[in-house]
Amino acid sequence: MQIKKAGPGTYQDGGGLSLKKTETAGKWIYRYSISGRRRDMGLGTLADVSLSEARQQRDKWQAVLGSGVDCH
Repeated sequence: MQIKKAGPGTYQDGGGLSLKKTETAGKWIYRYSISGRRRDMGLGTLADVSLSEARQQRDKWQAVLGSGVDCH
C-alpha cells in the first residue's frame, strides 16, 4: 500500500528490481547485465503487477540469465 501512495520517482527494491513512478502510474523494471551490456526489462505496470509478483518475475529471469540466455 505504501508503494501506491509514494510520490513520483524511482524506487529500488534490490537485485536489479525498481519501480519507476509518475503522478498517475508506475512500472516495474528489472535491470541486468549480460555480456558486458546493461539492459532494462519491463515487468508490468504497478496497477497490474504487485511487488511480490515483480520479485517473482525478477527471480525467474535471473535464473534464465544464469544459464547464459539473453532475455532481450
